[in-house]
Amino acid sequence: MISCKRRPVVFMICLAACAMLFMHIPSFSQLKKYPVQRKAIDPSDRSNKAARTQSLPAMSLPFWDDFSFPSGDVPQDTLWENSRSVWVNSNIAINTPTINAATFDGLDSLGLPFAEIQSVGFTDKLISRPIKLGTAEVPLALRSTVYLSFHYQWQGNGEPPDAGDYLQLDFKNDLGLWEEILRIATKSSFDKTVFYDTILLITGAQFFHDQFQFRFRRFGRQSGPFDTWNLDYVYLNKLRNSVDFAYPDAALASPLTTFFNEYRSVPVKHFLESKQLSKPKFDVQNLRSISSSYAYRARDTISNIFENPPPDVFSSILVNSRGIKENSDGTSSGFMAAKERTTTTLYRVPDGTDPAQFNPAAKEIQTKIFVRLASNDVYDTLGNQAPDYDPAKYFPVDFRLNDTLSYTYIMKDYYAYDDGTAEYSAGLTQSGNRALYAFNMLTPEPDTLVGFDMYFPDFSIVNNQTIDLIVYGPDPTDETKPGNNPLATINRTVTRQGINTFFSTSIIPALLVKDRFFIGWVQPSIGTPKIGLDYSNNTGDKIWVNTNGSWLNNPDDIQGTLMIRARFGKGEVITGLPEEQHALLIYPNPNRGEFFVQGEYDALNILNTTGQTVPYAEQPEGHRTRITFLSAPGLYLVNWRKGTIGGTKKIVVIR
Repeated sequence: MISCKRRPVVFMICLAACAMLFMHIPSFSQLKKYPVQRKAIDPSDRSNKAARTQSLPAMSLPFWDDFSFPSGDVPQDTLWENSRSVWVNSNIAINTPTINAATFDGLDSLGLPFAEIQSVGFTDKLISRPIKLGTAEVPLALRSTVYLSFHYQWQGNGEPPDAGDYLQLDFKNDLGLWEEILRIATKSSFDKTVFYDTILLITGAQFFHDQFQFRFRRFGRQSGPFDTWNLDYVYLNKLRNSVDFAYPDAALASPLTTFFNEYRSVPVKHFLESKQLSKPKFDVQNLRSISSSYAYRARDTISNIFENPPPDVFSSILVNSRGIKENSDGTSSGFMAAKERTTTTLYRVPDGTDPAQFNPAAKEIQTKIFVRLASNDVYDTLGNQAPDYDPAKYFPVDFRLNDTLSYTYIMKDYYAYDDGTAEYSAGLTQSGNRALYAFNMLTPEPDTLVGFDMYFPDFSIVNNQTIDLIVYGPDPTDETKPGNNPLATINRTVTRQGINTFFSTSIIPALLVKDRFFIGWVQPSIGTPKIGLDYSNNTGDKIWVNTNGSWLNNPDDIQGTLMIRARFGKGEVITGLPEEQHALLIYPNPNRGEFFVQGEYDALNILNTTGQTVPYAEQPEGHRTRITFLSAPGLYLVNWRKGTIGGTKKIVVIR
């Protein structure tokens, strides 16, 4: 058996195969979700050295980590050792106790599967640094008060673990050997949106030594990012008891949402014409056993970037102090019950009409919003010790560390729903099928669509994959869905760009579009190209799929955001406005040498790429005509004329 870890080329095939073999999706799906590689691979390092971190000396109690401040996308080296295969992120887990969680799956620290396609076993592990539990740190009288607690989640936004998969907790004894303590197995009762809290008493004299460690290990498929478990809020200390599930902590528990209605980025020109800003939202979690009141503060820094430096920077206080809950009368309240979670809407955003903040001459504007929760996790507003913060139990843990978040929103030359990071990908299942992604322009005026960017995860591209990329306008009779004919079909050889790096395509000549348009791709006869899928924003209602000549709105209910971005600028223009489209409809396209023509014509010719006329047969069928011709796979032109009006359509024949 060939190891995927040692054979990079074979691994590409392995991951594609395992995606087909193990995805929990019915075979009749038209659009499927697939895994992606999440880290860059260094071909010169096949020994997995990146997974190792320097051993640190033993630390004193307490041990606390809520993963709010990861080092990149891996656990902190100051708390964990040899644990870099675990992925710290903000989008795979759902309803995290605090922002970010640690995700366990079947990819190692280099983004490679741990083993062959069909094998199962232990993969990701999270190992604490050594901890002092000897008598000097924990006297005999206090051993019965040493507890380890944590929160875990089955699946979340990841792949569901199978029956027989589990998350295991081990302790290291005084002989340096690991002992299994707890095995959390898959249960039918698990809710993928819930974090389950667990607390364990450290029992056994063999664990009370000064090199104690604990580790979490995931058991499941070793062939990729499957069988997902999420872990959060790990806390080990003395002076605890078996029902110690509360902490003197209120925290920000989610990233900021979008800033331009559904978009994270918009063309600066369109924003300046519309001046539309929406209010981002964020979650707050009270982890206390008591009710309390919380306020938040928010500020912004706006950078106007010009052709020549320096940028023009504007800063302001958006919210000085406001309760986290909005009342119907316009006032606010900060009250939260014990263990309550709430979603807060930012009370005030920058003034989009102010040229001092958003300079009309700027080619790019970056708006960074900072939010800080004003909590009494350690001290109250007068500087006194918080009532439930016991220094003997918690010091030096500072629960205020998870009270801050920020996000930078971009106004440049493109629309983007995504945040730039793919958690999964989406791909069509049948040759000739088409998928489109809808964009709604902020400005009512037409503008020039010069191109688009798409993220094709490396593993989704077979060598240099040739793909038809397509742009559609809306259906004249129902502008919510795509029309029947593409405004542009661009045959591109897509090459691998790297992790979360977009492949750019220009539209020549450019298209003049208005209000709503669609960008997508056609499933080729060879390979299954996929588009990055981001979970920071759910715009599944923008996805359209066509398998038999009819457009269906996200028939497989793919959640998340396709990583497709629409670029605007200057260029030679052909019109793509719906009212100026040809009345003749030709579908399906691509086809297998048979298509339908809807609409009247006086003459119709089919030409191959050398300009030769191709014979065909016509068969009227009600309001349409069936066209059949013998042809080799490739590109053809359909010329038609009705009176003094005529046009040319491109069609693609596949086998």
